[in-house]
Amino acid sequence: MSRTVVRNLSVRRVPADIFRNAPSPYLEPAKARQFAVNHGRAWFDSNLIDALAKVRSGHGPAALHITGAPIHPVTEPTPGTLGPSATILARNDQYSGEACLLGLAYHLGIPYGYSREHKGAAIQQVVAMPGRQGVQSSEGSDTPLGFHTESSFAETRPDFLLLACRREGPVQIPTLVLDVHELLDRISSLAASALTRPIFSVRSPASFGEPSFLSTDTHVIDVKAGEAGLRLDLEGLLESKDEAGNAALTELFASIVSAGTPVLLSEGDILIVDNRRAAHARPAFKAIFDGQQRWLQRCLVRAEFWTCRSAMQAEGVRILLPTEDHPHSPLLQLRRIPPRPRTPIGRKVAGARGSSMARL
Repeated sequence: MSRTVVRNLSVRRVPADIFRNAPSPYLEPAKARQFAVNHGRAWFDSNLIDALAKVRSGHGPAALHITGAPIHPVTEPTPGTLGPSATILARNDQYSGEACLLGLAYHLGIPYGYSREHKGAAIQQVVAMPGRQGVQSSEGSDTPLGFHTESSFAETRPDFLLLACRREGPVQIPTLVLDVHELLDRISSLAASALTRPIFSVRSPASFGEPSFLSTDTHVIDVKAGEAGLRLDLEGLLESKDEAGNAALTELFASIVSAGTPVLLSEGDILIVDNRRAAHARPAFKAIFDGQQRWLQRCLVRAEFWTCRSAMQAEGVRILLPTEDHPHSPLLQLRRIPPRPRTPIGRKVAGARGSSMARL
């Protein structure tokens, strides 16, 4: 029986200028946060609300491809730097893409970033960078970006990954989505069994700088109550402590070379990936740095931070909190608590394989 990995959903059309007055999350983050909480769901219809409930509960397809969001076309060139840049800060058009992403994010949980990546921005610019074409990273282009779950090294890794397409570029580049069930269908039962054992380690990519974060004694596949979760990263960042685990990883990486469901994002489309049970990837493409190249915006979302609160400070989590004057928002109301002394979870990994790899 075939399984739907990506659900395509077209929402009802609303006026294109519905977010004309949306504040900039780069210049006025507090106002942008309040606007998203109060108005960010104005474009939701009943079908989208139902689909988001299924995504949040972990049932149904592992990804949701949304078309028809009220995102205003961009007019300025694709950013030439990572993180908030002069181009992004001086936008002449509406911040409609950011408002749509934050509206979805606050419906699913809490948007956040990491201080050591993209300067902690909650909305991040995903673009190919000159001089980085050969890097296995979202900065690269000539090299495919392999399947991975976002921030898999982190205890605070996101539950959901949101991507909005602001510019397709000269050629549409698919985002590939691989859910854990397809992965299991492609590997042997022996490999699957090994991947459920807590014998793996995963370290942070070069985009997080040094010293590297390292999580140990982790599973690649985690089965609880009959449901399988996935924690996958690039070859060279994900390693095993024994031969059976290394053999399972070799089989896994070989089996998913041509795997995944392709999603073509047009300008204004949004893709939501359930990062708890699906990985994503991108094929190689030729980047032309003429200001019109491919431009995605990314937002990380976590349903709650209570279960990983002890790791938040060490991993440099930066949260866009809901506002105090909106007490009935259906969100987890986090409060600042004094950090407790703890041993940093990260350390430099000497001699690790694939040390030149990076990923954003």
